[in-house]
Amino acid sequence: MKSIDNMIMDKIQTKKAEAAGKKQQKVSLLKLFAFADLYDYVLMGLGSVGACIHGASVPVFFIYFGKMINIIGVAYLFPRQTSHRVAKYSLDFLYLSVAMLFSSWIGKLKLFFIPFLLLFYSVPSNKLLN
Repeated sequence: MKSIDNMIMDKIQTKKAEAAGKKQQKVSLLKLFAFADLYDYVLMGLGSVGACIHGASVPVFFIYFGKMINIIGVAYLFPRQTSHRVAKYSLDFLYLSVAMLFSSWIGKLKLFFIPFLLLFYSVPSNKLLN
């Protein structure tokens, strides 16, 4: 009688042997997008724009953060000007965070863009649900 450990090891080895026997099918980049329609291109474009905005927001955040640290460092010299400039950069942080929010969730906002896409292109109903 086999122990449970031996049965598990046999099962793992058979799975590895099956996986080694199968070859992965590779597809060229052009073939990958061969069946994309206008709806897919618009969503890929929106996702690319959102990714660029989201990726650029981190360096912009560090620039504003560095400016705010410099202002706070000299706060004892110019207290009135400092409070005004800190408020300005705090508002800039708020704008940047809103831009980051919308750029990172642009894929989830496709339901917002569907009515606009329907004006220009008829989308099959099964694509709307996916």
